[in-house]
Amino acid sequence: ATSVVLTDTADGQDIVFAGALVTPTLSTAAEGYDLFLNGNGTVITNAVVFAQAGALTLGNAAGDILLFNGGLTASAPSQVTLNGQLETSGDLVTLGDADTGLVLAGGLSVINTTAGGSAAGGTIDVNGTVNGTVANTQSLELNAGTGGTVDVALALGGGVSLATLRLTQSGGATFADAVTAATSVVLTDTADGQDIVFADGQTVALGSLVTAAQGYDVVIRSTSFAVAADTSFLNTGALTLGDDSADEFTATGSITATAPSAVSIGGAIRADGGAATISLGDGNTGVSVPLNVTATVGGTGTGLIDLGDAALADGAVLIVGRGIANAINLDAVSGTGGGAPSDLEINTTGAVHVAEAIGTDIVDVTVTQSG
Repeated sequence: ATSVVLTDTADGQDIVFAGALVTPTLSTAAEGYDLFLNGNGTVITNAVVFAQAGALTLGNAAGDILLFNGGLTASAPSQVTLNGQLETSGDLVTLGDADTGLVLAGGLSVINTTAGGSAAGGTIDVNGTVNGTVANTQSLELNAGTGGTVDVALALGGGVSLATLRLTQSGGATFADAVTAATSVVLTDTADGQDIVFADGQTVALGSLVTAAQGYDVVIRSTSFAVAADTSFLNTGALTLGDDSADEFTATGSITATAPSAVSIGGAIRADGGAATISLGDGNTGVSVPLNVTATVGGTGTGLIDLGDAALADGAVLIVGRGIANAINLDAVSGTGGGAPSDLEINTTGAVHVAEAIGTDIVDVTVTQSG
């Protein structure tokens, strides 16, 4: 067919394509019908704008592949349900808005803009909330290629939590609202030097956080970011753990960040439980605290706290330990000359070893207690 034109059907009634729909053009109208594209092998050549006001369902099984060769926009439907693989060949995908949420059905759903060998991909914009249908059961994989960005504007898993969120590839990704994934968030890759951002003021709750030895940056600005497992940052780009004194990053287990090129910390960095350790920076990776921010390193875990060379911006405060029996190893600690002075506080009943100088505009060094 040259085109498929869906002019109208009674409000709340369904138009169902049970098999593959293959057409150059699909046109819908601003009417109240529901549309189901359930066929594996669906291919639509030109860009599609889903204009209907009823619900939209894309796929009904994990193996369903629907290819939109010109991209698609679905912000008018009352809800978008995805169950399968939504693909474009380097074209924009826009799903949802403040009134149109994305619901995941089945097990794993995939949005992939690199079909047909388009490695650069295309942008993925998810502008509505994202939820599963059964708590901790549905997962979402996003692949925007090396040139496409991923932008998730509203809460992900806030109503019905996801199992896993996987970012396979992007040219930069932003999760602007809360994220809840009971099993894991997996950051497989993003273009070197580009940021994966968890935005200011939000709450993130994960079963685990998995990173890879790739050159992307991880930027965590969330008010509360909690991981229920040991957490190692393997990415070789920069790492930000908080940018405000009120931020909190918590792992139920140890925290290791020695692979990133640089580590910036703000707020509380907590490793809770047993003999959990914290290792931030090493001989090749420095640690910094931003302007006028207090960073407190230490949780309820009693293991070693080990920091690489620490550089404090004007007015910054670095507190190491929370008054329990952590051994603490510090390298050099320095402030920034010419502005407001910075402070260092050490608070532990364990042994403290400072391997290098403390200086350059560090005005107050407070040892609350030590072993």
